[in-house]
Amino acid sequence: MNYTSTTGTPAGELEEIAKRMTMLEQELKSLQGQIAELESKPTALELRRLTYSGLMLALQAELLEVDKVAQSQSEGPTSYVVSEFTLTIKALASVDEKGRPILAFPIQGEVDPGQLSSLTIRLSPVPRFTKQIQRKSSA
Repeated sequence: MNYTSTTGTPAGELEEIAKRMTMLEQELKSLQGQIAELESKPTALELRRLTYSGLMLALQAELLEVDKVAQSQSEGPTSYVVSEFTLTIKALASVDEKGRPILAFPIQGEVDPGQLSSLTIRLSPVPRFTKQIQRKSSA
C-alpha cells in the first residue's frame, strides 16, 4: 500500500496512520456485521424447499384451484375427467435435519444441472365407491 503523508513529519505520519487504522477497523466491524446478518438469513434455494408430502399438498391445492376455475367458467359441475396427469420436474434432492427427504427448486443457473434429480408424478383418478342403500322389497 502506497501512503503519502500530508504533514511530512514522522509524528504526523503516525497520527494519520492511526486515524486510517481506526477507520479501517470500523469498516471491518461493519462488514463483519453484514456478513453475520447475511449468513443468518436463509438462501433463496432454502426458501424453495419442500418435503415430498409438502409437494403433494401444494400440487393438490393447485389442482383444486384449476378445477374451481374450470367450474366457474361453466355452468354447474364440470363435465370433464382427467384420465391421467403427468408432471416431471427437476429438483435438488436432499435430506433435512430430521432425516426426511426434501426437494429444493433452484432457478436456472443457481446450481449445476448435473446435480438435479428428475421426479415424475403421475396422477390417475380412482373411483370412489359409496355404499348403496338396498331397499326392502314389498312383496
